[in-house]
Amino acid sequence: MGDLPPWLQRASMDQAPVGITIADARREDNPIIYVNDRFVDLTGYPREEVFGENCRFLQGPETDEATVDRIREALDAEEPVSVVIRNYRKDGTPFWNQLDISPVWTDGEVTHYFGFQKDVTERVELRRELERRNERLDEFVEDVSHDLRNPLNVAQGRLALAREADDGTELAQVEEAIDRMVELVDDLLALSRDQSSMADCESVDLATAAEDAWALVATGDASLDVATDESVAANRSRLLTLLENLFRNAVEHGGATTVRVESGEGWFAVADDGTGVPPGERDRIFERGHTTKPGGTGYGLAIVSEVAAAHGWTVEYVESDSGGARFVVAL
Repeated sequence: MGDLPPWLQRASMDQAPVGITIADARREDNPIIYVNDRFVDLTGYPREEVFGENCRFLQGPETDEATVDRIREALDAEEPVSVVIRNYRKDGTPFWNQLDISPVWTDGEVTHYFGFQKDVTERVELRRELERRNERLDEFVEDVSHDLRNPLNVAQGRLALAREADDGTELAQVEEAIDRMVELVDDLLALSRDQSSMADCESVDLATAAEDAWALVATGDASLDVATDESVAANRSRLLTLLENLFRNAVEHGGATTVRVESGEGWFAVADDGTGVPPGERDRIFERGHTTKPGGTGYGLAIVSEVAAAHGWTVEYVESDSGGARFVVAL
């Protein structure tokens, strides 16, 4: 086959399904001397506004500087480069551009740069959504391991007592703890699949929920004081999760000997007589991974905050009357 005639070469570039630019490498700032129809459609810029400009005019406030540096380094080294870069159309709308630049050599020197552009926004957004889902999956795994620890500890402790005393009552407590673990697994799997865990809200007696949650936490010699006869509209399983984590935080982190559940119009609270939270730490206690206890996971209070938010509640830390922690949940 012989060389393509010039008119066919030009038509092939003009009608190509990707944006094409040609920049003059011999002139300062490498001005654009050619763009095809697809580039005009892609960017919204008419040819008369593009000629004489450097391709940097497509960059904007969220264009990654490291990517720009990578392009510049490749051009300085007279090497081809391929990047995905955040660019902007003439109307200001952003898009992700698969940009490939190749140097054109003539008589031993780079005389031009061929640029190829393709809108890959959908692909990039899909990848980012997958990354977000993976992050949520990681958080889900942490939640499962954290929430299962309470009933698992109870089951292990009760089983040891049952073996020593041959007491059926202790075995019943083991069965209850295991049932709670099964419930948690089902509950958290639903959350991981983006199903609404709040769909089954009902009127839940707060005192009964507090006592049930207390039985599922390894509280040692600490005691529970329930001073409420209120009911709340809640998903019972998730309310137990909230209370379990508050109880565990009070005993394990605060060293509390007494934990009190109380309520008023439009709120309930869990207070303790432990050490409380240092003032410098209070702004961060609901952050995932933040803990003041060596070896702590930093997930307990984050889970409390998330369960509250899923119900449309808010949770706030204040100091209790005894100087310990008091978590107030506003309904």
